[in-house]
Amino acid sequence: MTFDNRYSKVPVPDVTSIAMPSYDASQPEKVQAFANAYFVNNLFAELVTENQDLTITLDESNTGFELTTSSINYALLGIKKFYGPDLPVTIDAKVKKIEDFHVREADETMQAKTTVNLKFYVHTADKVDLAVDLDVIRVLTNFTVIIDEMTLSGKVTNLNVEDLEANFCSYGTVHVELLRGLIDDLLDDKTDVIETLNEYLAKNIVFSVPDQFGGVFKMSDLTLQYHDDYVFIGATPTFIPPAAGEKVDLFPTVTDQAYRWSPADRIKETIHEVADEFAEQDLSKEIQEVE
Repeated sequence: MTFDNRYSKVPVPDVTSIAMPSYDASQPEKVQAFANAYFVNNLFAELVTENQDLTITLDESNTGFELTTSSINYALLGIKKFYGPDLPVTIDAKVKKIEDFHVREADETMQAKTTVNLKFYVHTADKVDLAVDLDVIRVLTNFTVIIDEMTLSGKVTNLNVEDLEANFCSYGTVHVELLRGLIDDLLDDKTDVIETLNEYLAKNIVFSVPDQFGGVFKMSDLTLQYHDDYVFIGATPTFIPPAAGEKVDLFPTVTDQAYRWSPADRIKETIHEVADEFAEQDLSKEIQEVE
């Protein structure tokens, strides 16, 4: 498992834990790490299990396009007639599952499938009413990792939605096939959507790998290699002698707060960062084209 006994147990992902090297003498990098698909899938399972508040609220102020009973009626037929025209709508999007993470050596690509629950709330004069609850099931995302010196960022190469499932509708029936067709049309020429997402990722979601260790080692030549269902990450340490008489603390004290910081915490933070910033992108042009 990814986490120690301070965390609750989660179901073991249905992914084979393949064998991988602990050290590859053929690689010039002296600092090496390997992570297989089993580890990453387990990390994602822990993330979703331990963080039940991975919910993002979307509205007109942060989506860049109008969200009302009138504007979304083309997708959710009947909502305008039931509630009336031009009433504000908000959407709560919650990550339910991240699964099927895999790595392919042939095209140097990673992939994962995400299931998201969407709840559409209509704001009437006297209450906020849940109108529609549906799951967007297994959004397949293919991506690669871009390395710039000692930083990592992601680049999405493909997006697909596998299925939709309606859980509740206050005004009758969600026309799932119609909604699926609209999503397919939006993603049919997905160039604009992917470009917008990648522009944000390159600018804002960049992970910096520490380039100093213990005050006497400088890390460089960060490398990532793709293998079938595992990745290799390596770096080269260079010894920097301390000045005469300088005290070097190779193993600084780790505070309890720092110790409790986990990879899941950082991923959760990143999801919120992506949502907050990407929601500011104006996708109204793509939506209007679908209409």
